[in-house]
Amino acid sequence: MRIIKKLLILLIVTISVFMISCGAFKHYEDTNGSDDYSLQYITEEMLIKENSGLRIASVSTTTNEGAYKVIKQSCSRFDGVEELYVVKSGSYEVIVTFNVEQGNGRLVLTDGNSVIHEFGINSEEETFSFTAYKKYYFKVAGEDLGYDITIKIAK
Repeated sequence: MRIIKKLLILLIVTISVFMISCGAFKHYEDTNGSDDYSLQYITEEMLIKENSGLRIASVSTTTNEGAYKVIKQSCSRFDGVEELYVVKSGSYEVIVTFNVEQGNGRLVLTDGNSVIHEFGINSEEETFSFTAYKKYYFKVAGEDLGYDITIKIAK
């Protein structure tokens, strides 16, 4: 009887934790049409300060290709803000492609206080050089976002 009672309590706690964690992620609908990628709900402050999101059917890889560290991520649906990569102080050259298949999104480089650079959507490879004096963060924000990102970083 004691074992059944303990198992029942464990089951209730597990289900409660699962339901609480599911409620922590907000789903955002794409309300501004398929040709407008601007964020409707996620603010600039959220983009800079937050780091939580829900990805569905996602693949991420990090490899080295010559002088470049290459970060690739594909996702069929993403809601929230996520830190993709962090660079420490130094001079960098990055080559970025950000293709959006659905939803609203932004890919930015931030220093934790402001957006340093916003990368273009559905354009050719974009090359950007910068000098970081502290940690800089590559972050993606999405509202019902389906995307492919490639970031090549050379120091």
